[in-house]
Amino acid sequence: MASLRDRYTKAIIVREENIRNLYSEISKFSRDTKIEVECSDGISRVFGSLKKLKEFGNPERKSIEEMMISGVGRDSTSIQINGSKPDSLILDYTGENVHISISGDESDVNEIIKIVSDEMDAMRPWYSPIANINFIKVGFVFVGFLFVVAYAAAFILGIESGGSAEETDPATRALGFLIFLLPIGIGIIANWLKLRYFPRTFFSIGHGKRRYQNQSKIRMGVIVAGIVSFFVASLFAAF
Repeated sequence: MASLRDRYTKAIIVREENIRNLYSEISKFSRDTKIEVECSDGISRVFGSLKKLKEFGNPERKSIEEMMISGVGRDSTSIQINGSKPDSLILDYTGENVHISISGDESDVNEIIKIVSDEMDAMRPWYSPIANINFIKVGFVFVGFLFVVAYAAAFILGIESGGSAEETDPATRALGFLIFLLPIGIGIIANWLKLRYFPRTFFSIGHGKRRYQNQSKIRMGVIVAGIVSFFVASLFAAF
């Protein structure tokens, strides 16, 4: 007997064919394969077949937030897929969103984990690198960079750090303070957009397909707006 626990930390889009493939592969090694889901209405639901899950439809008012596909028998296998529900926008939890637990014959464990890993890679969307960025942390790093630059500039220009408050205009101090806060504010907005339109886990099944398609259009709009804003800012900086 062998056992293995693994995790996956990349963004994934869970589609009907992915669930069907995972369900089918687990059923080859285990019996009593079932699908358990946690929904946005707070109710846990269990489906004994793919047909029952499809009939559920994943409507918006009770959309799927977590899913576990499991089976027991000769081998015991479970794959838990967690939805994108960070505890805090500031902390922006970006740990593992898929937990895999397998126990059985060593040859079976090796075969199952290979199949599951291939399926996880097939679920990964193009925006996966963006989904794992914490823009709040990026903002803090940029603030630190600004602080170092400002301190170096003050040192080079011979400005003493211990000068009296009267030597600096209050409006100038306020403007400098806002400039330092700006990257963090932008990071908060960027995180909100990311968590809403670049989710680390999305169940694109049933009615979720339409919701995902709508998000795809908004994603392209966000990207185009970002590119245009960059070029406009570059033109202003140039002139």
